[in-house]
Amino acid sequence: NWHNSVRLRSEGNESKIIENYKKKLSPEASVSNEKVENFKNKEEVLLVSMDISLPLESDSLLYISLGHLATTNHNPFNEKKRFLPIEFPYLAEDAHNVAFTIPDGYKVEELPKSEAFSTDDFGSFQFEFRCSSSNNTISIRSKVKVNRALFLQEEYESLKETYNLIAKKHNEQIVLRKI
Repeated sequence: NWHNSVRLRSEGNESKIIENYKKKLSPEASVSNEKVENFKNKEEVLLVSMDISLPLESDSLLYISLGHLATTNHNPFNEKKRFLPIEFPYLAEDAHNVAFTIPDGYKVEELPKSEAFSTDDFGSFQFEFRCSSSNNTISIRSKVKVNRALFLQEEYESLKETYNLIAKKHNEQIVLRKI
């Protein structure tokens, strides 16, 4: 989203942004075709893309963890009870689109289930996760959307549970089987 774009731009230059993403990857990962779009155009959302390759083990199953690809892989609300309202500094939408090429000699064994949910009937806080496979590509879309800046302390449990579900979903794995 635009606010995350501002935060990323403030952390340095384009190469620093790429380096910060690379730090989240396995040391065995090789990265190519790194690209940061709209870095200088502050009116646009920042787009970061790269190709990531990992060496394959000789095991029959290959597990791909999604946790390092998303910004929400843990719950920031860990208190049992909330005494004050929760105030987000701004309305936001944080979307991640990822495409994996299935390595030759592998097939999809298991994908995370697609889900969408909201904290209430008004869509005040929404989460959407889509995962699909077609031909030799796995596509993932994860979107967290905050449509209201202020949540009352009575809504804390619902918000906390929603973050638990988001973190759990972002920590699921894709399983590929060697054929």
